[in-house]
Amino acid sequence: MLIDPAADTSPPPIPTRLPTRLAELAADGRLTAEAFAREELACAAAASLAWTRALGLRRGSREAHRDTAFGWASLTATETRIAALVREGLANREIGSRLFVSPRTVQTHVSHILQKTGLRCRVEIARFAQA
Repeated sequence: MLIDPAADTSPPPIPTRLPTRLAELAADGRLTAEAFAREELACAAAASLAWTRALGLRRGSREAHRDTAFGWASLTATETRIAALVREGLANREIGSRLFVSPRTVQTHVSHILQKTGLRCRVEIARFAQA
């Protein structure tokens, strides 16, 4: 049986490697192309990280050890990025989704920033973080 491609108005098939819920949202038209691509990228990144961990590889910092233990100069690159995102007013969940880490990991980094800089709250991080 031949099907006329011009007569077929159904959406293209959803790739099977995507999570079921994501496929349902896409089929219902409730997922924009941009959000769909962002979710696909996040799934691919998570799968890649899981694969490297299964091989026994761990991601680690490649930067040299810092000379200072206190103040803004003592922050790691990730802590500096998180401080900049806190300055933008983002919540832990939003920061985590941008950096592909959990909100709890972001909370831990924020705690380290507070300890290293001697600040007391996120508002002070936002106020004193460098532009």
